Amino acid sequence: MARGRYALVLASVIILQLGVFSDLRLGGVHPDVTLLIAVVAGLVAGPRRGVVIGFWAGLLIDPVLPTPLGMTALVWAMVGFMAGMAEEMINSHTPLGLSLFVLGGSAGGSLLYAVVGQLFGAETLSGSDVGRIVGLISATNALLALPTIAVIEWAEDGRSNIAR
Repeated sequence: MARGRYALVLASVIILQLGVFSDLRLGGVHPDVTLLIAVVAGLVAGPRRGVVIGFWAGLLIDPVLPTPLGMTALVWAMVGFMAGMAEEMINSHTPLGLSLFVLGGSAGGSLLYAVVGQLFGAETLSGSDVGRIVGLISATNALLALPTIAVIEWAEDGRSNIAR
């Protein structure tokens, strides 16, 4: 049952990213809900699920990005895994604590994406705008954290690593 729910979640995320968020610009930067879903899957469902959901979210968005196919899948898989591992170390499962966790995971994921992109010679985040871009992506993901957590908990059929 979880596979079907996750397929629906991933399809919805890709449609939202391409149909809504790619046109929505805040300070010239569009939110990245594919990164958000990788972070939240790791947070809610653990590192194993985080790596799988991060991989699929990245792989599904990769064909429309100006990067080598599979690069985003690789980075988002690592982000999902690291979020799952880091979840064990957080002390606060309050709404603010969870939003701050997603903020940090999104910032780390965006920076990792920039570094890996540079290694592959891809046109990713670079130049003097990196801080602003990472900050805006992280902030919008933090704002979207709580509804996304609820969606992933639904996909997990109520099972969650988050003890509230």
